[in-house]
Amino acid sequence: CWIDLAKGWTLLFVIIYHAVTSVYNANLFPQYKYLNQYIIFIIGTFIMPVFFALSGLVYKKITTWHEYLTQMFKRVISLAIPYIVFSVAYVFMQNLSPASSTHGIHSWTSLLYIFLQPISYLWYIYTLVLIYFLSGFFDLCKLSVKTQFVISFVLFITAASISLPTFIKLMFTWTLPFISGRLLKEYSSLFNAKYVSGISLVLMVAWIFQIQLNGVTWYDTNNLTISTFVSKLACIPIFFTVYQHLTQTRLNNLLQQWGRDSLIIYLVHAPAVSALRAILAKTGINDYFIMVSGVITIATLISIFACYLAKKISCIEFIFYPTRYIHLPK
Repeated sequence: CWIDLAKGWTLLFVIIYHAVTSVYNANLFPQYKYLNQYIIFIIGTFIMPVFFALSGLVYKKITTWHEYLTQMFKRVISLAIPYIVFSVAYVFMQNLSPASSTHGIHSWTSLLYIFLQPISYLWYIYTLVLIYFLSGFFDLCKLSVKTQFVISFVLFITAASISLPTFIKLMFTWTLPFISGRLLKEYSSLFNAKYVSGISLVLMVAWIFQIQLNGVTWYDTNNLTISTFVSKLACIPIFFTVYQHLTQTRLNNLLQQWGRDSLIIYLVHAPAVSALRAILAKTGINDYFIMVSGVITIATLISIFACYLAKKISCIEFIFYPTRYIHLPK
């Protein structure tokens, strides 16, 4: 399935992004500052909107309240357990070696508020659950996907314009690429049209150039903002088209398997990247490319090993796929 392959490739870019960002935020190899910024800039432009759009693409429309409540209960259970476990693990690792952290250290008490304020990279899991709630509610209101897209755009502008609680801001902001994925699913012939890809490519490139004129933090494009939303939305049909036309190779077969295990790899890679960057820095590695490639390679192998363990050890599999062990109502 090309969707699994798309998830696998996007995950690879996510690992590269976090490896480079970790090195950059630790102020290592300042001579490569601008190279780091451009890598962060380009990859940060597309990874999260593509991820959310892929989730929208495979989303199944809700038709009844019973279906809504049942599906939401399953989704909350399936994502809440890994979310809690890795929130605890992330805070533990930060407090175990606070000097090696490139971000603010989360106190143990921050775990009491993880359902109001997600910790670090886990915001994606947190936000996805909120989007499922909102998108399902839109379905129950009998709103067409086109109408949902318009409403989600208004919600995005609202979140970008006024101060809102974190959970509302994240939901209002990232529903837009999610609904874009649903829209492209409903009008699949549209995003396969060459002129759509052409227009999207022109918009993405043009907007990327204007972002560079935005100030000193031009490279920080991982968030969806007023200044970045055009390039981020434009990249979705482009990457969908590219992923659909990838041919079968050994690398693509491997990445397709990653796509099937995307939750495990996403959850495991980030703490692995952070720990490896700190370890390699302490060993005295003074070559930028060895450092970055080493972090990417070893973090990838650790993530793959976690997938292997999840298939072999029930208690580990339960962490990532709790609904396989918990009896849920149909």
